Amino acid sequence: MFKLILKTDLPQQLAQAQRNLDAGMASLLQDVGVFIAMEQRSSFEDKSRGGGGADGEKWKPLKESTERRKALKGIRKPKARKDGTRKRRAIKGAVPTSQIGVDTGLLRNTANAGFKGPDGAMTINGTTVALEYKRSYAEHFDAIRPLFPSDDNPPKSWIDGIDQIVRDWIDEQLKGIE
Repeated sequence: MFKLILKTDLPQQLAQAQRNLDAGMASLLQDVGVFIAMEQRSSFEDKSRGGGGADGEKWKPLKESTERRKALKGIRKPKARKDGTRKRRAIKGAVPTSQIGVDTGLLRNTANAGFKGPDGAMTINGTTVALEYKRSYAEHFDAIRPLFPSDDNPPKSWIDGIDQIVRDWIDEQLKGIE
């Protein structure tokens, strides 16, 4: 009778691979979050200038009254007349257009990866990365002009980018396992 016994360290290697995957999860989620934050920032800029975002959607344009108010911002009010009225500030020529969703820039900036402050955009918790706009008026703005693409139809370029990040991360984690 012939008996062959093979010993392998495969169970130890698999256990180590699992520990590596668990330890690297936060790093993976950080990379995915930064990627989505950069893509979202680009989409925000495109939509704010009247174009379509990564999802192909366009935002509703600003009303002329809003454009006028934004154009007059920072222009000194005329002195009061003797009767207490003021001369109306005028815009010479056509009312200029401005970026949609950008007044002070705070809403746009909170979506930057690494934005510091109470309204930072990215949080990582366990196996979840969350991106959000936390300005008090973000919810109102989102109801009229959606900030993120719908969950049902994320942009293909975003899905492809995330897939590549995950593939690269898995390849890196599995290096050294024979």
